[in-house]
Amino acid sequence: MSGRIRRTFWRSVVTGVCLIWAVTAKGQLPPLLPPLPPMVCPFTYDQTTDAIAAFAKMVPTFTQEPRCSNCHGGITDPTVRGTNHATGVESPGRCNTCHDAMVEKSPGNPSIWQLPHPEHNFVGKDAKTLCKQMKGSFRTAGEFVGHLDNDNGNSRFTETAFEGTHGLDDDTGQAFMGDGYRREPPTHITHAELVELGAEWVNAMGGQFQGDESCGCEPSHYALRIDYETQILLGIANAKNKMQTLDVPITFHDDGTFEGQAMAFFDGSGTALYCSEHSTSAMLVKISGDVKEQEGDHHFKVKIENGSPTVGQVAAVCPMISRQVNMNPGQHGEVNMRMDGNVNETQLQEIASTAAISTVIRAQIVKLP
Repeated sequence: MSGRIRRTFWRSVVTGVCLIWAVTAKGQLPPLLPPLPPMVCPFTYDQTTDAIAAFAKMVPTFTQEPRCSNCHGGITDPTVRGTNHATGVESPGRCNTCHDAMVEKSPGNPSIWQLPHPEHNFVGKDAKTLCKQMKGSFRTAGEFVGHLDNDNGNSRFTETAFEGTHGLDDDTGQAFMGDGYRREPPTHITHAELVELGAEWVNAMGGQFQGDESCGCEPSHYALRIDYETQILLGIANAKNKMQTLDVPITFHDDGTFEGQAMAFFDGSGTALYCSEHSTSAMLVKISGDVKEQEGDHHFKVKIENGSPTVGQVAAVCPMISRQVNMNPGQHGEVNMRMDGNVNETQLQEIASTAAISTVIRAQIVKLP
């Protein structure tokens, strides 16, 4: 996908499913990968609010359902001294001695008990942190929902958890627990209901993961930061006109298009023989465009144009005369850019360039506090 480094999908991350601890050191699944470069989240205020609310419905399952929270931080590592694991310290590689009654991947293809990495813990994390954790662990929304459903065909921790068997086999695991063993399926939510909640969150985000890990997890605000400068170098006549750095707020619409506007202010100066000049001016700058994040079409297209005539004054000073005049309104102009959509991404474009005249516009995508 152009403009974005897609991370490898680690199927170990639990997203509301009740995993049981694994204690094989070799089976411990890896930590979260480094975060993607921050990317623009093309959501409206309502879309962001709906997504945050939809994810919040899953959080009690992640953090309060024992077979979820126990696996993800509630029970300490069974391979180290001081663990609160029911059988005490266990040697790596002995997990399946007791926990070998998981739902099979397919007939005759057993699931393998594995230990989540501590970075996948749920205990002590708020909704925003957990939301980013899920976004940072799955390549696509479909894989997230698939993990809730059947672990995308991998070891079936989800279904085992909702069976409430702790994955314990009859001969060893349940026998060891004795009277302490109880089949305890979750009571406050069913497997189908959890999958439905996961789909609701995805639907609130337009049916797919977009932007970076924070997109759909917390409100985000962006602007297009614009700089503009014209230089004229004619030897006997030299001038410069520079726009003060301008942040144009970006407002997104439901379909991924956006717009924004802000007033730009310019300062100019120049010399010609024994004369000098200074100018101040202003105009409305408008931006519009769209963001797409799909396979084969990933872009941030933006059009920058003046939304009003330029207004200002020019003051000229010569040895024998000084004069101040109003600036001519000027003509309509626009610049089109295609960017990848990464936060802090910058693009330079020369509007006009000759040996004597150079006009450059610089645009940068910024995330506002």
